[in-house]
Amino acid sequence: MEKTTTMSPNGGSTGLFSRLARKKDSLIASLVPGWTDNKIETMLFVQGNKDSRTVRVPRGFRQFDMKTSDGKVTAYETGKGPTVVFVHGWGGSANQFFPLMHGLAQCGFRAVAFDHLGH
Repeated sequence: MEKTTTMSPNGGSTGLFSRLARKKDSLIASLVPGWTDNKIETMLFVQGNKDSRTVRVPRGFRQFDMKTSDGKVTAYETGKGPTVVFVHGWGGSANQFFPLMHGLAQCGFRAVAFDHLGH
């Protein structure tokens, strides 16, 4: 089955999916003001805890330390299967990926995230 989408002159999609997505976002925004504005940013880009001892490790996750020539790296893993490695950016933390890691574990993957040295 071929999927077609009509593009508007300004480059936006006018397909059914995008109209439904806008309505869903509008409904959520009216029920819970401000929630849609930062949900993704909260899940992915908010700075994590700087002290790994304060990280609350979710059930089903394993926290472990890896020794490197430059120091100790704290890592977290969950699930079984093909491995997906999460690497955070500047100011981030491995725990920002916990919700995504949980979802991948439910889908049959092993998810691993680590805190860079100095985090």
